[in-house]
Amino acid sequence: MLRITWDGNGWEEWTVSEPIAGRLAKLTYRDSSFGATHGYGYGSNATWSERASMAEIAAFDHTRLKHGYHLWKTDAGTPYLDEGAGTPFWMLGWRPCSSGRCLGGATTATDYYLSTANATSTDRRDTIWHWRRELADARGEHCYTGNSHVKPMLQIIDSAGGFHGWVAVEASLNQTSPSQGTSADDIGVFELSEF
Repeated sequence: MLRITWDGNGWEEWTVSEPIAGRLAKLTYRDSSFGATHGYGYGSNATWSERASMAEIAAFDHTRLKHGYHLWKTDAGTPYLDEGAGTPFWMLGWRPCSSGRCLGGATTATDYYLSTANATSTDRRDTIWHWRRELADARGEHCYTGNSHVKPMLQIIDSAGGFHGWVAVEASLNQTSPSQGTSADDIGVFELSEF
């Protein structure tokens, strides 16, 4: 067990396992003193600047990635947890952008965009952005300018430099369908990983 104590902000506990012995640690959330209920974590000896390039991510076998998530929502003021897991993640066929720092792709109903955190980023931060095509079509747009889903992510890199997916957060607030209220908000944590 790993216990992290934050100065003036309490503690959190995680169970540590090794999906790749000596190269990658996985942290499974247990408890905290400050009300957190879920989380995902991985660690290795790879440097912060060691990352998989967009070309490597495009060539990666995405059928190996599992998708797990926990989203906090409310329905008519009553809080609930929307959670689940499955494999594979919906987007499997990524295409590199001309800049080399992003990927694009689409499923039957959704467009996806994956990029480094910014144009000069040299660390493990990525962002995935997606929107439902019907929403863009209804506005006569190619890329949806309404409230889409943007998720900051960190690459999971083992000590030998191997890529194994991402851990991420999402805070996408519903602005297009008042009748759905906060049930349409997506605020939570998720992972796309091999483990």
